[in-house]
Amino acid sequence: MKSLAILFAGQGAQSLGMGLSALTQTPQLESLFSNIQKQLDFDLKGMLSGQLPGLDQTRYTQPSLVATSILYYQQLQSLLPIKPSYFLGFSLGEYTALFASGHTDLATTLQLIQHRAKAMASSSEANPGMMAAILGLSFVTLQSICQVISREGHVVVIANINSPGQLVISGHALAVKEAMLEATKQGAKRTIALNVSGAFHSPLMQSASSAIASFCRTITFKPSHTPMIFNWTGKPLPTLKDLPIYLTNQVKASVQFEASIQYLTQQGINHFLEIGPGNVLTNLVKKINPDARVVSFNGVDDLQTIKEFMI
Repeated sequence: MKSLAILFAGQGAQSLGMGLSALTQTPQLESLFSNIQKQLDFDLKGMLSGQLPGLDQTRYTQPSLVATSILYYQQLQSLLPIKPSYFLGFSLGEYTALFASGHTDLATTLQLIQHRAKAMASSSEANPGMMAAILGLSFVTLQSICQVISREGHVVVIANINSPGQLVISGHALAVKEAMLEATKQGAKRTIALNVSGAFHSPLMQSASSAIASFCRTITFKPSHTPMIFNWTGKPLPTLKDLPIYLTNQVKASVQFEASIQYLTQQGINHFLEIGPGNVLTNLVKKINPDARVVSFNGVDDLQTIKEFMI
């Protein structure tokens, strides 16, 4: 087996019914599901099945996605134990990676993500904004556009650096719309307003960042058994004591996904396994490193593919 990194999906990958197949396919996960439910302040099965509304609301999306990704990860480990060289999560997925790497236990992970979700929802209500994908424009050009447009009360920044030619901007709605128009004028192939409830990974998340910082001071993080790559820098954590500031800054800073994959490639990682609903990260990795081998796991139907991938 070549060097392997496991990737965890972020917000936007959610879908009705996600994770429920793992419970029917692997009944021993019911105990894990029960433990997850004890840590949540809403009915997870009702939310995932659609019996309860709100799966697309940040307040519920984040803990639901982390819970689902943990279920898929534990399902795969029960069927085909895998020891990766690195973990990496995309934005929200970073919290699943905290659990998988050993930095946090199950209860702490779910408490932390619920606190983050509520803080981001509150911040979005207090400081409304929007996000948009910008396709086919260079980072330098888009960065210049954002800098020219931004002023106090009219802020737009690059929120996600996903892959070559795929960037996401975030900020005040009018500023984002102005940047979308200017990006089109300067050669962007397409601009797409994203269906999200706030200006994530931008300065508009400052109050959420402060709330996360306060909550992190109540947590004793553990050393990881497997290194993680962090969104804020695209590199591993320097020391354990830096972890709170990394999580605090992540919510208001750009997600350095392209840099993260480039770093892993430089470390000799040539196999990437995405765990969680969908395959968004699988497609991004292929754009960043066309030579990489990449697969996704969404249940036992993918098991044979994973076995072949591991050879």
